[in-house]
Amino acid sequence: MKRLLLCISILLVSSPIFADNDQIEVDAKLESATILQIGAELTHSAKVTLKPGTNELIIKNISSTIDANSLQVSCSGGVIVLTSEFSSSYLSKKEDSPEAKKLQDSIEACEKELTRLKTAIAINEDVMELLKANKKVGSEQSGLNVSDFIKMMEYYENKSVELQTERQNNQEQTKRVNEKLSNLRMQLEQERTKNNKVSNVLKLRLASPYSGSKDLTISYYTMAAKWTPFYDIQVFESDKPIKIIGKAKFMQTTGLDWKNVKLSLSTAIPNNGKTAPKFSTWFLQYQSPMIITAYGAKRYAAQNTISQNDISSFSGMAAGIQVQEQNIRIRGTSSINTDNEPLYVVNGVPMSSEEVNAIDPSYIKEMNVLNYESASALYGARAASGVILITLKDVNDYVVESESQTDFTYDIDALYDLPGNGKEQSVTLRIIELPAQFEYYCAPKLDKAVFLLANINDWEKYNLLPGETAITRDGTYIGKTMIDPYQTQKTLNLSLGTDKRIIVKREKLQDFSSTKFIGNSKLQVFRYQLTVKNNKTVPVQMVLKDQYPTSTRKDIEVEVLDKGNANIENEQVGVLTWIFTLQPGETKTVQHSYSIKYPKNESLNL
Repeated sequence: MKRLLLCISILLVSSPIFADNDQIEVDAKLESATILQIGAELTHSAKVTLKPGTNELIIKNISSTIDANSLQVSCSGGVIVLTSEFSSSYLSKKEDSPEAKKLQDSIEACEKELTRLKTAIAINEDVMELLKANKKVGSEQSGLNVSDFIKMMEYYENKSVELQTERQNNQEQTKRVNEKLSNLRMQLEQERTKNNKVSNVLKLRLASPYSGSKDLTISYYTMAAKWTPFYDIQVFESDKPIKIIGKAKFMQTTGLDWKNVKLSLSTAIPNNGKTAPKFSTWFLQYQSPMIITAYGAKRYAAQNTISQNDISSFSGMAAGIQVQEQNIRIRGTSSINTDNEPLYVVNGVPMSSEEVNAIDPSYIKEMNVLNYESASALYGARAASGVILITLKDVNDYVVESESQTDFTYDIDALYDLPGNGKEQSVTLRIIELPAQFEYYCAPKLDKAVFLLANINDWEKYNLLPGETAITRDGTYIGKTMIDPYQTQKTLNLSLGTDKRIIVKREKLQDFSSTKFIGNSKLQVFRYQLTVKNNKTVPVQMVLKDQYPTSTRKDIEVEVLDKGNANIENEQVGVLTWIFTLQPGETKTVQHSYSIKYPKNESLNL
């Protein structure tokens, strides 16, 4: 009896958690992904047929970068999840993608070509050695007449040139093939990045009250994904609003290729929970003197590189996207004369019925019918049988923005394909038009260039995110700047590059500047003139700035003699500001002067 109990105990201890018998293998399908600014939350689904009682499942196609602590599993039909366990599948065979197979075939072809070239070079060297040996034998033979000797030398020369040329060509071709082979191998390595991870399987033990098909949902968090916002800003005439195209770059290296996945982007950052700070006792103590260096804020100035801007339309993101069909009801169709074909106008462009029928209904936002009077006034005789106005969806109709207490989420009404090789893809989130106040700014003491600035009020309500911004003005690429919405200023200022059609000149008026000695002091008077000319064909709002020095020493006295109708914006910095309107072709001059009194035996940084 004791021996029997011992055998049973050994069997129980040695048996694995999940037995190999009656295990059900299921491929999980990735349904949705919420990409955070760091990481992503993935949700899989699977259908499985369970028997009453305990069932053992192996769920495949799970990311290898999963955070096991974040795993959540639910099942329909009152099924209870008893246990779960992750394990790595080292023996699972990973097949190359079609792109990787093409690259591998090209690599094999290059390797065969290198082998052929290596053989050709070796044969070429053997022939050269043989030719040299024959030359030596021929020269040692006696009785050769001059004619035969000349023929032999000509043959040797011609053959040597031919062999050397052939060897050089083979060597150059070998170099080219090696370079191509190196590039192909690097490209193949990059292509295989998505398959170089060990795949995971999820083992579940479920308790089912009855048999039947069940729906399984699996969700978890992974660090192997991210997204960042960026913008394209288009500026046209100064009387038109600025167009801001909000976009997102995202990538993932989860080891899975995402196919037809519902995608959301969230501004949430995981592990961002912090404990509210509490005060502790603040003890005073002596410390060594510290030198504090003040660093100015980094300035993102637009650069004057010129190229044609290529703003991607929403059709550019249609690749890999599927949308669900919907039924469209046309209002007012009863008023159309059905004897003849009505006029179709899609986004303001007339189209034939064949072109309209080719439009996917899910891309149509609205359809309306114009009555005869309105249609005839707009389209004339073509509207005799009625007009159907069709409005297609734009980017804003495909993205739904929602706000929670801690973050924003952008739900994209489309299905995406996103490979797991870490390559960035981009999507347009929204297009907004913001009214802006334009002004031209110049501080010629620092830089004679005149900058176009756009000042945007009430920018907080648009929920802008910090990100890099590419700027185009009148269809020309200006450069890059940054949008920083995390600021306390009421106005968001954007630098839109320089304009050479407005000229600013700053000069010192020598006739009105002087130097005098009063006792032990030196008194210097400075007078400057600033000239602005508008060579544009439209009026401009001009902001002109200059500066006078300030002093923190009692023996250095600074006095503003004439501020030239300028406003003193900051007395500590000594900034003078002129704001005025310049008409086309108008020239305006302003002047200001100041004096400095200081010990005559000293020199200043003037």
